[in-house]
Amino acid sequence: MMNQAQKIRSMMNQAQSIRLASSIEKRDFSFEIELLGTMYRSDQFTGDISPLTRLLYKERRNIQSLEQSLASQKQTHEMVEQQILEALKT
Repeated sequence: MMNQAQKIRSMMNQAQSIRLASSIEKRDFSFEIELLGTMYRSDQFTGDISPLTRLLYKERRNIQSLEQSLASQKQTHEMVEQQILEALKT
């Protein structure tokens, strides 16, 4: 059996949950993304945003590939530089 304080606390939690749910439904979730020189706003999409999602993933993969390539080139540069320095010492 609930005492008076527990009932009040429960009612306050329910009221807060209802307020939170209604504020989330009314909130305007928006975004703006620049991708390859083109600005995309959330109001441009009334339904399926999967084309934009695919483009974002593709560009992310391209960036990751470029970062890996750069790391490999840096490593190669360091190895060549080390070999040149060793050759100059002899």
